[in-house]
Amino acid sequence: MQPRPSRRAAAPALSFPGPTGRVTNLHFDVDGSTHVGLVLGQDPAADLHEGYGRSFYYSPEELEPLGQDGKESPP
Repeated sequence: MQPRPSRRAAAPALSFPGPTGRVTNLHFDVDGSTHVGLVLGQDPAADLHEGYGRSFYYSPEELEPLGQDGKESPP
């Protein structure tokens, strides 16, 4: 997945330019919103974060799936 954070995203979510990541979890809140947890590949501490169950959270609209080759899917 490739996140495209919106302007209301938290600073850490904006700190990695052109990131790609792996979905680790999904969360649904009481308001009916969905949040997708990603571990970013460019994050030097990605293994550590994943080991502790920490993720960057995005809404599904902020994500673009990658193709089989790991590159952006065609529109």
